[in-house]
Amino acid sequence: MRALVSCPGTCGELYQGWPGGICSLISCPIDRTTYMEVEVNPGTGEISVPEGMDKTGDVLGLASNLWRCRHLDVSVRSFRRLPVSRGYASSTADMISALYGLAVCIDRIVSPEEVTEMAVAIEPSDGIAWSELVLLDHRSLSNYTVISEVPPLKVVLFDPEEEVDTVEFNRRVHPLEGVDYDGILHDLIGALIKEDWIALGRSVTASARANQDVLFKPCLEELIDVALSDGALGVTVAHSGSICGVLYPPDADPLWADLPWPDGVGTPRLAKMVPGGVHVLGVAR
Repeated sequence: MRALVSCPGTCGELYQGWPGGICSLISCPIDRTTYMEVEVNPGTGEISVPEGMDKTGDVLGLASNLWRCRHLDVSVRSFRRLPVSRGYASSTADMISALYGLAVCIDRIVSPEEVTEMAVAIEPSDGIAWSELVLLDHRSLSNYTVISEVPPLKVVLFDPEEEVDTVEFNRRVHPLEGVDYDGILHDLIGALIKEDWIALGRSVTASARANQDVLFKPCLEELIDVALSDGALGVTVAHSGSICGVLYPPDADPLWADLPWPDGVGTPRLAKMVPGGVHVLGVAR
């Protein structure tokens, strides 16, 4: 049996910090998507994944044991992958897509919580298994809270194509003294609930700035200045990656292609925020 599945990636995070002392994040899902086919056949429990997708193989091995399907061979074929190690949540998108594909093939119903719990057992993961925005402990999934629907904001995406090892980064990162993580989160959640996009932009930018002493982005302040001059709401970043995104209101008509963006941030590309969640696009027996 085969299942074709897809999952959106992210433009980093709207928020990442230590509210209440727990490292947590809210992902920024966008219309950049991974597509894969998962095939399941009777066999001896062999798991086959494309080169460079070892984490997907690891999580499928975990699922094979937990779901008691070790008598099945599982193979993954990737049609389109998100860039790795830059802040697109590529590993999370691959892992949860593969898990949903396997679940479909063995007639198992799974939840966003279940697949994310398995993903974080492999590495710190994003909250894109949910269709909504969620605040979650992305290292152990000790807790999560659904915040709101995903706002239909436009995003001008910048990718300098610099890679960051997520696993190694999360081993050494720690909270900074003097940063009001709880206050930034409180304001951000309030803005999302009220659909106050201007306040949301301020909070997202505050989170990006707070991360500068954790993972410095040389052009961030210049990027913020240019963005705000064009009526943007603010700037989101990959807190453990290199990409950045300029957020605009849903009805905005930004002049993004003609603005004097700083050198070193990458070529701007227009994207938009979309609901998360894995989509089953087709099943064949």
